[in-house]
Amino acid sequence: MSAMQDQSAIWEARYVGGRESDAPTQPTAFCLGLAGHLHPACQVLEIGCAIGSDAAYLASLGHNVLATDVSPTAIASAMQRHDGIECLRCLPHDASQPFDLPDASLDAVYARLSLHYFTDVVTRAIFAEIARLLRPGGLVAFMCKSLDDPLYGKGTSVEPHVFEYNHLRHFFSDSYARELLAPSFEVVSIESKDGLLYGSPSAWVEAIARRKQNPKT
Repeated sequence: MSAMQDQSAIWEARYVGGRESDAPTQPTAFCLGLAGHLHPACQVLEIGCAIGSDAAYLASLGHNVLATDVSPTAIASAMQRHDGIECLRCLPHDASQPFDLPDASLDAVYARLSLHYFTDVVTRAIFAEIARLLRPGGLVAFMCKSLDDPLYGKGTSVEPHVFEYNHLRHFFSDSYARELLAPSFEVVSIESKDGLLYGSPSAWVEAIARRKQNPKT
C-alpha cells in the first residue's frame, strides 16, 4: 500500500502493531514550553496526540483540551490511560480534513511531529484550517522534521522536500515554516534543533506563532 494513498491505515497499523511503546509517557519539552505561553483555562486542540501524554499534562493545568489522532487505536489508548481527567476529550480525526469546530473557538493548537506527513498543498490547507479555528491572539505551536534530518532524501521523491519512505515525510525549513505562517500569524519563535527522537538522531524545526488580529486572509 502506498503511504500517499492511505496515511490513516498506515498509522493505525503501526499503533496496532506496537508503536504505542515508542510514544512519550511524560510531557515533552516542547509541550512544557508551550504551557508557559498559555493563559489560564485555554481551549486547546492537539493534532496527533498519540497516547495523549502532552494533552493530559495540559489538561492537568486546567486547560480544556481536545486531543486528536488519525489512529483510533492511539485514541483508545489515550482515553484508557487518562480516564478521569475532566478537561480532556480524545477523538479520532484525520488532520488533512476540516475539524467540526466553530471559527475562532480555540486559544491554542498544538502539533508535535504530526504536520510533516502531507504534500505542500495539503499542508497549506491545514494551516489555513488552524488559522480559522484560532481566536485573534491564539497560539499555534508545531514541531516538524527539518531538512537536516538524517532521513531527508530517503525513499521516493514526491515533490520538493517530500519523500515516501514507508510513509510520506515532508521536511521543513525555517523559511518554509515562516512562509506557512505569514498570511495569518506573527512568529513568536522559530528554532532549528537536533538530537534524539525515539532513540534515533534527528533534526527538527520548532515554531510558535500568534494569530494576527487582522490577517491578510
